[in-house]
Amino acid sequence: MNAKPLHALHVVEATTAGVRRYVSALVVGLRARGMDIAVAAPWRRSQHYGDTAFVEDLRQEGAPFYPLPMQRRIGLRDGVVLVALWRLLRRERFALVHTHSSKGGFLGRIAAGICNLPAIHTPNGLYFLEKAGASRQFYLNLERMAGRFTTTLIAVSEDEKSVLMQNKVVDAARIRVIHNGIDVARIDGEAQLTKMEAKSRLGIRPDRRVVGGVGRLVPQKDPLAFVQAARRVADEAPGALFVWVGSGPLRAEVESQAKAKDVPVRILGHREDVWKVMRAFDVFVLPSQYEGLPFALLEAMALSLPVVATNVVGIRDVIEDEATGLIVPAKAPAAMTKAVLSLFRDPQWADGLAAAARQKVVAEFSLEQMLDRHQMLYEEVYARHARSRAPGE
Repeated sequence: MNAKPLHALHVVEATTAGVRRYVSALVVGLRARGMDIAVAAPWRRSQHYGDTAFVEDLRQEGAPFYPLPMQRRIGLRDGVVLVALWRLLRRERFALVHTHSSKGGFLGRIAAGICNLPAIHTPNGLYFLEKAGASRQFYLNLERMAGRFTTTLIAVSEDEKSVLMQNKVVDAARIRVIHNGIDVARIDGEAQLTKMEAKSRLGIRPDRRVVGGVGRLVPQKDPLAFVQAARRVADEAPGALFVWVGSGPLRAEVESQAKAKDVPVRILGHREDVWKVMRAFDVFVLPSQYEGLPFALLEAMALSLPVVATNVVGIRDVIEDEATGLIVPAKAPAAMTKAVLSLFRDPQWADGLAAAARQKVVAEFSLEQMLDRHQMLYEEVYARHARSRAPGE
């Protein structure tokens, strides 16, 4: 460890949902270990859908915050942000930069390259996987361009590492796999409710079975597949209720389809008490088309919920089919329906899967393990960069 605390800057535009959880956990956890960690981000993401607590979280922990007018869409403002980042890096003399997601990752790594600083990047889900044709190639090319300025790229799963290598984003030697981790004790402490109490808080009868999902209402999470499966499940299990925690651009379409199909789907929007809401679920469903390594999935496993999730990047690394949950193909509502109904029909089996899932999270996806590996990486990258700049080396 250096005599002086390692001075690092996190650059992030996507200050909501899983990225918020990841960055907040790193900043708070590494600062508690004596590192000097700061954050550059927008005051509030333009597409926040109620999730606005990121900056307040940082302030409560005393983390330095530098506002940047970053937006998700590509535009002329990106040049202004790049200049602001360059000036910030020169003025504050950071030792390294850790960037997150697409926009923050691109601008942050370019600025770090201009300033000859080491740059660590976490994609938090590979955006080009959501695209097709020329659009996919465009975003992939941007990732490859930024890859030239990347000292180390963090893949949050082995599957994500494989995709990065196959698409030649960076060479394999510069990829480090570090799983996302969660604080199970904190989740247990904040969600001290029985299932009956959790349902009562939501106005749900204790005898109603609840199928729940958590995430932004965006194409990546495929909430429309959730609605389609809900209609099928309701046909076989009358009285089942379907709950989604989160909001986003697809909310109106999801609610419209649920109404048209006459299926009881409740969209609760963003909730800061999401763990208490999840206590009400009898089955957790994640119908994503791609992921990094979703925090909502790890949290559902920590809460001992039976899981049905899609066989995509970032999920199949965590869920072992019929051992810690059930895996179904993406964009396959019929398969999702079959899996949910099988858990309804055999509660003892469902409970066994849920118990095994919790054991796996505790053993392999703890917050302390995540912090340990990031701290080691930061110190390694900084030391290597310092040696490369030393006179005579």
